[in-house]
Amino acid sequence: VQKNSCKVQSHLAGAAKSQTLVDIFQLMNRFTLDTIGEIGFGADIGSLDDPSSPFLASFDHAQKAVFYRFVLPDPVWWFLRFFGFASEHKSALHFRLLDEYSRKVVRDLAAAPTASSSFVGLFMQDAMATEEEMSEDFLRDLVLNFLIAGRDTTAQALSWTVFLIAGHPEVEKRIVEELDALDSESDEGKLSYQTVLQLSYLQAVVSEALRLYPSVPSDSKVAVDLGVPWEEAGVPGAEGLPRPSLPILYAGAGHSAPRGLATNIADDRNEPRATMQGEATQGNLSKTAPDSALRDADRSLKCGVRGAVR
Repeated sequence: VQKNSCKVQSHLAGAAKSQTLVDIFQLMNRFTLDTIGEIGFGADIGSLDDPSSPFLASFDHAQKAVFYRFVLPDPVWWFLRFFGFASEHKSALHFRLLDEYSRKVVRDLAAAPTASSSFVGLFMQDAMATEEEMSEDFLRDLVLNFLIAGRDTTAQALSWTVFLIAGHPEVEKRIVEELDALDSESDEGKLSYQTVLQLSYLQAVVSEALRLYPSVPSDSKVAVDLGVPWEEAGVPGAEGLPRPSLPILYAGAGHSAPRGLATNIADDRNEPRATMQGEATQGNLSKTAPDSALRDADRSLKCGVRGAVR
């Protein structure tokens, strides 16, 4: 994480010096892709060093194709895939490249399973200890799952947080002051996971950004007719919706609802408590940051972004 963070810092410093624009979302996607690659399965994808990385291009194209396969009726995307049109243009090539790369990762880990401390490597070591057999297809899917789960959500959160901070210099000033105070107490100016936990105001800002712009703003479920009322199925307010159907729950809309939000806010003793808030912008910042930090970050951010959310 520190190594890739330094690369991001170098990119931003270079852009500032040359007065060039930076696509923060694209940069954060490269950062999270490289980071989850090393943490998840011990491979350096290298997209921060080479933004034209073929793996990065294939990964983005594959996700786009899968999204359209999910939202388009089956006959439509079958037709597009057969003729290689629109979202299915060169999809077979991109899926093949991802498959080959993931299988290579699995084979490299299998050749020296005890040498890797990555998540997938540890998973394979545990399987060897219990004599559990895992197919190459299963491990390939595990590698891709780490990439999908670890890249997009974190990149979204980082990008929206930077976007909000950029529009609120007073928030940026408070964050820098908190970092400077912690930096003077740390060894050689390096932050560890333990010291990062002390950044209560920064935690509140990130949590507020996640509330306003959730990394996964919508979640869809397939509703089948099992004779269970919607309320018991965990989808209140959906009475009258036909079955089978595909209801989509928008977390972002719920987070910006003006009334009836049950939120968890930590008090000054860092103990979570549940409260009801009349306005969405009054709560749900963090379960770990003190109340004062939550209020400060919330007050600073809510004025500039609430109208955009609505």
